[in-house]
Amino acid sequence: MSRFIYPSFKAVRVINTWFVVYVLIRPVDRKEFEKRTFPHVYDVIVYKEAGHVYAKDASGNVICADSPTSCLQEAINYVNSGGLIFIKPGVYDIFNTVYIEQQNSNITIMGSGRSTVLKSYKTDDPPYMIRLNLAKGVTLRDFVADGNGIAYVNVRDSLMSFNAPTDLRLINLECFNTNTGACIDIGYANLVYMEGLYLHDNGSIKMSDGIHVGFSKRVYLYNSHISENTDAGIAFDNCEDVVVENNYFFYNGMANIFIWSANSSIPGTLRSLIAGNHIVGKTGIWIGRYQNITTEPDGVNIVGNFIRDTYIGVRIDVGSNVKIVGNLIRGSNTAIKTSGWFVDISDNVITDSQIGIDSQSETTHIRNNIFVVVNTPITGMFRVVDSNMSFYNTPSVLNRNSGQVVILANATSVNVNHDLMCTPKKVLVTPLAQPPGLIWVNNITNTQFTINISTAPSIDLPVAWYAEC
Repeated sequence: MSRFIYPSFKAVRVINTWFVVYVLIRPVDRKEFEKRTFPHVYDVIVYKEAGHVYAKDASGNVICADSPTSCLQEAINYVNSGGLIFIKPGVYDIFNTVYIEQQNSNITIMGSGRSTVLKSYKTDDPPYMIRLNLAKGVTLRDFVADGNGIAYVNVRDSLMSFNAPTDLRLINLECFNTNTGACIDIGYANLVYMEGLYLHDNGSIKMSDGIHVGFSKRVYLYNSHISENTDAGIAFDNCEDVVVENNYFFYNGMANIFIWSANSSIPGTLRSLIAGNHIVGKTGIWIGRYQNITTEPDGVNIVGNFIRDTYIGVRIDVGSNVKIVGNLIRGSNTAIKTSGWFVDISDNVITDSQIGIDSQSETTHIRNNIFVVVNTPITGMFRVVDSNMSFYNTPSVLNRNSGQVVILANATSVNVNHDLMCTPKKVLVTPLAQPPGLIWVNNITNTQFTINISTAPSIDLPVAWYAEC
């Protein structure tokens, strides 16, 4: 079968003379189309033909036919290290675990996109379809991993498991239908780059994550779609230098993004950047630790995300030095709930929510946020509340305020509603005319205070006031 492309032309003007140049594009036959589409150089090619699976080397020699791993294991063993294995379109049934060992470093396994499907038929534990141990420089890209909906006894094990990899690259992979601990599980890694992943519909049982990463350093996730996994979209336990940027998370069960501590012998997750993501439903970002763990996350930066339609947009059970800056949080029961230490919540826009910020820490700093149609903009304990704004019939959110009142003629006091979100620690008053007696303030509460005068004025006495938390 050929693909025809009709002739095209363009006009070219040369020194005030127009010529019509015709470009004839000849038909492209299937062999040439595949040559353009698929890799020109590979060490082993895996393909299906007439219901059989084969693996051939670059010279066309058959090295495998119809193996329980659809010839992938034999292809990996053949290239050993430093090779490219290309998998042509087709559905490849995997009955045994495919192992990538330390001696298989610097290999690439590449499919043809969504038309290459590796389908797990593993019915025993552990359920790994692909298992990597200690290998360096491995790239998996451009194929689909189908868990086939098999439920396993040991639900903490995963469909694709990567133990202690260095320089692992996962690119343009789709994974679904996985009733395991995670579609992708990564532990004790150093440098992991993930981009273009589509992980969805994983798990009918708890602990089915899209991605779980534990005790790893330098982990990056970009431009991926992670939706409707039973537990977490992506979870980090005791990791360092994490970047999650420009991804789409949709209604993942327990939380869309976990930043967590699961071990007390090493620091909790350190230095994380969660930026530019679109997060929808459930809990957006959850920072915390497991029961009886003493370490906690530190240095989490949540910047420029769009978080919407969640029960809690950002939840911080424990953690320190957290910055929540420049996010748009819309339609949450509680937009931000924190019990962490030294949490800076600045320059966010919070809309259409019941509670804007619920802080249970005296070290929370809340600055320059805008609340639009928020029933309770700020509640709880905090250190600083400054320059926030609230719109559409919600109370002002201030930590300092000023104004004028009048002590009426023949009166000795006046009550002032200060409109602060605190009980002011400083109240200053200045009479704007000569007072007939001494002026002082008492009865300071979280809603008002009283200005008193020792001798009632004979005419109304204006007084300026200033209050500060």
